[in-house]
Order: sequence, then C-alpha cells, then structure tokens
Amino acid sequence: MNTNVETSTELYTYSSEISSNLNGIPQGTVLTNDAGNGCCVCFMGIIVVFWIIIIVLRKHKREIKDIDESKNNKQNNSITTQLNKNYMLSSNRNVTTKTTNYNESVYYTETHISYDEMMSDKGKSGEYNISRELEKINSFKKIMFNTYLPTENDRTTEIDIIMLHSTGVYIIESKNYKGWIIGDEAHENWQQTIWKGKTQGKYFFYNPIKQNSKHILSLEKVIGKIQTISLVVFGDEATIKKAEHTNPNLYVINKKDMLKTIEKRIYESQQVYAESELEEMYQKLRPYSGYCVPEEIKEKHITNMKTNN
Repeated sequence: MNTNVETSTELYTYSSEISSNLNGIPQGTVLTNDAGNGCCVCFMGIIVVFWIIIIVLRKHKREIKDIDESKNNKQNNSITTQLNKNYMLSSNRNVTTKTTNYNESVYYTETHISYDEMMSDKGKSGEYNISRELEKINSFKKIMFNTYLPTENDRTTEIDIIMLHSTGVYIIESKNYKGWIIGDEAHENWQQTIWKGKTQGKYFFYNPIKQNSKHILSLEKVIGKIQTISLVVFGDEATIKKAEHTNPNLYVINKKDMLKTIEKRIYESQQVYAESELEEMYQKLRPYSGYCVPEEIKEKHITNMKTNN
C-alpha cells in the first residue's frame, strides 16, 4: 500500500507542474508546433495518469476483497473445526453409551467378551442382537451363551444360546447369514445363495435343524430329559426361501420374528418348570458356558470343527 501512495503522490506532483506551465503562457500567444507538441504530450500524460490511477484503485479493491475472503475463510474454517469437534464429541458419547449398555447386558455378564471383540465378530454380534431381544421377555428366565458340551470321542459341541424358561428350554442356533436360504429337515446340507448383480454364488452349510437336534441330545446328558423348543434364527438380511419340517417344537425364522414367536409360544404353553428348577439347571450348565470354559477347550473345539470341514 505504501508503493501505491508514493505513486499517486508522484503523479499528482507531475500533474501540478504541467498545470503551472500551462498557466504561465500569456493570453493570445500563438502556440508554435513545439507548444502544440507539448500540449499533446501533456494530454497523453494526463491519460496515462488517469489509467494508472484506475489500475491502482482496482488493485486496491482486489486487495480489500482478498482480505475479506481471507477473513471469511478463517471464519468458515473455525466453524468447520467446531462442527468437527462437536461431531467427535457426539460420536464419542454415542460409543460410550453403547459400550455402557453393552457392559450391563446379559451377554457381556455371561461371556465377558469385550464390546470391540463382539463388534468385530459377525457370529458374536449376531448372538448379542438375539440376546437383546430375549431380554425384552418380561417373565423369569436364565440366558446362557456359547455352552460347550461333551460328545463322543473326547469332542465338544457348542450351543450358541440357551434360554431356561418356565415353559421349556429354548435352544437357539444363531445363523448371521444373508442371501437366500434353502433347506429342509431331511437333507444333510442347506444352500445359501448370495446375489452380486446378475451373478450368484452358492454355498452349502450343515443342516442347522440336525445341528440343534444333536445339541439337545448333548444337553440332556448333562441335565436330564427336558422339554425343549428348537429355534434356528437367521439374520434379517437372509431370505428363508424354503425350510420345511414337521416338528411343532421347531422354528426356522429371521431375527425380526423371533421375539413375537417366543412370546406367542410362551403365551400358548403351560408352565413346566419352577424358578428353583431353572436355577438348578443353570448351575449344572454354568461350568460349560461362557467365560467359565477354559481356553484350551475352546481352541480344541475350533480345531476339531476345522478338521471336520
């Protein structure tokens, strides 16, 4: 800006000198060619000065605009930074709330699986989502997860979820799958079809009805003959196209239908177990369930499952 002031001052001085020289010419004096040339030079000088002033003013205007834009950018950046901080604080509060709710859940109490581990494991997150629905049942119940029961040949079978209730023992096999599900009571394997655009991928998995039947047999070896209700629960991203069976104590459903299915079953059933009997079953099964099971048993179970596959 100092340069602009100096330039303007010099132009003003130069213009004043030209005016003084013109005023000093007596009236009636005929200008010679040199005088005429001088006037032309003077006129051109005034034009040059005029354009220089315009250029200087435009430059000054741009500088003011740049300063205003810089201020606006700083204000916008400040607002954006504050919004990001508010978003992060809100996100952290949401995560904290979810973590707190999770740590107070039956699933965490029984398994001691951390929130991060549960969220990163598709199977565990499916079990947790089912457990949240089961907790909504208002009558007395005991819920257990990941129960490792002994079978033949020094092996184990794992029951995802057991709910001990006065109307019976609910054995839940959680399948957090998506795509089309096709199967029936008799076939050894079921089919999962996943569509990607116009391409479909077909995968096969062991019949979950048979799987839960084996779970019940192993369970009865530990706590004796019981009234059981078998549920195979698929995630809501799955479409159960076919799951034929004839067992009235068996349900193959999506998670969104599980709560109303169980509540309807409870409403239509008679009480067969007292709370003391349910507590006794729970204590018998407790050593086989959740975090009570030694890690070596879990690892051996996983190894045997991989060997079978």
